[in-house]
Amino acid sequence: GLRFPFQRRREELVTAKPAFRRAFPVWERNGFSTEAAMDAAHALILGALPPSVAGGAILDLGCGNGRLLNRAADKGYTRSLGVEVEAIRALDAEASIRVGSLFDVTLWDQEYDVVLLMPGRLVEPGVTAEMAAAVRDALHRRTRQVLLYAYGDWIQRESLVALSRRAGFIVPDDVVVHTADNTHALVVTMA
Repeated sequence: GLRFPFQRRREELVTAKPAFRRAFPVWERNGFSTEAAMDAAHALILGALPPSVAGGAILDLGCGNGRLLNRAADKGYTRSLGVEVEAIRALDAEASIRVGSLFDVTLWDQEYDVVLLMPGRLVEPGVTAEMAAAVRDALHRRTRQVLLYAYGDWIQRESLVALSRRAGFIVPDDVVVHTADNTHALVVTMA
């Protein structure tokens, strides 16, 4: 499973930075308890990912070390960008990553074929309605599709459809929700 939200104490990160890669396996650095849990979650998300035209562009908002973006290249998404707020997680980036908040929409100012996002990020404590609206507005301008996914505590509290709607996305009643173990994913079209 996933321990969400994944956070380490700031002092632990600062003191562990030089040995971070040795101290924590890649799945733990991405917030998962096991490699199998991370692989299962990524497999479901990749299975829900719409096919890409050659050279498709993908953006992952909250990408960790970019491992999922690397795997998306196998589906034709060869132009990728990730945004990750925790610099320590981007230390061993396996993809092109910009360190910063997904709410800083200037970090992801291009057009993308698809964007990956956990909708819970838009309803977390401290996120204002204006911040969430700015992200949705940027998504409307910059992509055709958003793959919304959730796992761990998020889907134990409410369905992915309900969470996505609470985050301000228009989710049709007949949307296909991909589910496996502790991960759910769906794709919405941005109008």
